[in-house]
Amino acid sequence: MCTVIKFGQYKHPRTAKKDMIVYKLGNRRFKDAGFVSGYRGHIYLPDQLNETKFTYDPDALVSDDYECDYKDTLLIADRVYVVEGFHAYMSIDRAQKTMSFTFDNLAEFIIPKCAEYYVNGADNIVSNQIIFKKFVTW
Repeated sequence: MCTVIKFGQYKHPRTAKKDMIVYKLGNRRFKDAGFVSGYRGHIYLPDQLNETKFTYDPDALVSDDYECDYKDTLLIADRVYVVEGFHAYMSIDRAQKTMSFTFDNLAEFIIPKCAEYYVNGADNIVSNQIIFKKFVTW
């Protein structure tokens, strides 16, 4: 999963002023109650802080039709793709638009206070820190 942002955002990630609730799609990992992310297969354990550095690519693919529609509203020169980072959705409704038979579990995560993040016009978010909290029942 890559997240497209505007070029003007690239050098200015936001900083979380408080813990932010976000959602990811993936699969359950039954042996340790963990979560496996749908696109990269990253394993998240409950209440464990995950950290990374952002990486960028001038030409990458986005994860779904909604983000593709958003990408098409941007000039090619105004697009930056965030490749490395913890990708998520801003709301349950946004995550549901992307549900598939492959990734049938929805999980709640926290982007902790002081983490850096980008959010785009498709309600996709990517951060440098994230914590898996629980599976969401719908």
